[in-house]
Amino acid sequence: MRWRFLCGRRMFWALHLAAFVVFISAFSEAAAQPLTHTVKKGDTLYSISQKYFGNPELWPKVWEMNPFVTNPHLLKPGDLIRIGILERVALKPKPKEIVSVAQAIKVAEKKPTGIQVGGLTTLNARGFLSKVEETPWSIVDATESAKLLLAKGDILFLDFAARDGIKTGDEFTVFRPLFGVRHVITGEEQGILYSPRAKVILREKTVRNVFRAEIQESYLDMSMGDLVLPFKPMPSCIMPLPSDPGLRGVVVASEQQRTLFGRNSIVYLDSGTDKGLLPGSMLELVRFMNVPHPEESLAYEKMVGRMIVLDAGPETATALVLSTNESLMVGTFFRGSSSWKDPAGSPASFPSCPAQQ
Repeated sequence: MRWRFLCGRRMFWALHLAAFVVFISAFSEAAAQPLTHTVKKGDTLYSISQKYFGNPELWPKVWEMNPFVTNPHLLKPGDLIRIGILERVALKPKPKEIVSVAQAIKVAEKKPTGIQVGGLTTLNARGFLSKVEETPWSIVDATESAKLLLAKGDILFLDFAARDGIKTGDEFTVFRPLFGVRHVITGEEQGILYSPRAKVILREKTVRNVFRAEIQESYLDMSMGDLVLPFKPMPSCIMPLPSDPGLRGVVVASEQQRTLFGRNSIVYLDSGTDKGLLPGSMLELVRFMNVPHPEESLAYEKMVGRMIVLDAGPETATALVLSTNESLMVGTFFRGSSSWKDPAGSPASFPSCPAQQ
C-alpha cells in the first residue's frame, strides 16, 4: 500500500510539473509572437501608436514593420498591422522608472491632447474651396426689413422649393461664391471659393416650403442671391496628426481672396485627401532660400510657419495658420510634417484641450 501511495504522489507531481512546463512554453511562445492590429475605419499609424504604446511619435517604427502600407494616414479597413515586440521592449521602464499600478492606470486613462483652434479663429466662418460648383439648397431672395446691411437677429425668408426633409430648427450657412481662383504657379483654374456670410436657423414654416430664418451669426455683408447650404459644425478641439514629409503643395487662396496672410488666417490649399490630408494634418509653410556657391546657386527650404488642416476635400483643403513671424503671400509653398519637435509653433505653444478619440 505504501508503495502505491508513493507512486501515486510521484505521478501527481509529475503531471503537475509537465502541465506547468507546457504552460510556460505556451506562454513564452505567445509572448514571442508579434502583436497585430486589425484596421478599422478612421485608423492611422499615428492613432495605433497612441493606442498600443501611449506615444504617437512611434508611428514611423510601426510603418517600418509594415512595408505594404503606402500612406500612413490612409489605412484600408480589415488590413492587419504588425505591431511587433521591439517597441514594447524599448518602452520597458528601467528599475528606477517602475511606477505603481495606480500610476500606470492613471497614465493609461490620460486622454490625448489636442489644440483649441476654436479660440484662434471663427470656425463657422472658415469657408471652403471647391473644384465643382455647389448646388444651393436655397438662395437669399427676401428679408423682413429693408435694411441694406443685415446683422444677428435679422430675419430672412428662404424657399427650399421641392427639397424634402426641411424642418424648423435646421441650421444653414449663407455663402457667396468667389470665382477666378487660379493657381499662382501653374495658372490653372482652382475652382470656386465659397465665402461664408452668415449662419441662420429656421424658426417657422410659412407657406409651401418657405421658412422664416433668423441670423444667428453674421460674418460679412449679405446680398440677394447669396447661396444657402447646410451648416457643417466643427469641433473646436483638433488632434494634430502627422502628414507625409514628402508632400509638397501651394497655398492658392486666403480669406476673401486677400493677397497676404499671417497668423490665425484661414487659407486654402491645392491638396486634399488625394494627398493624404485629413482634419488635423500638420503642415509647414516654407520659403525657398538661395545659398551662394562658386559654381551654381543652391536652394533650400526654410520653414516660415505652421498650419493645421481644418477640412479636407478630394483635391483641396482648408487650413488655419498657427504660427509665422512674417506676412506671407498666396503662392507660398507648404510641406508635410511628421512631428512638431521644436518648441516654436509646436502644439505645446497653443491652448490645449482633451481631443476626442
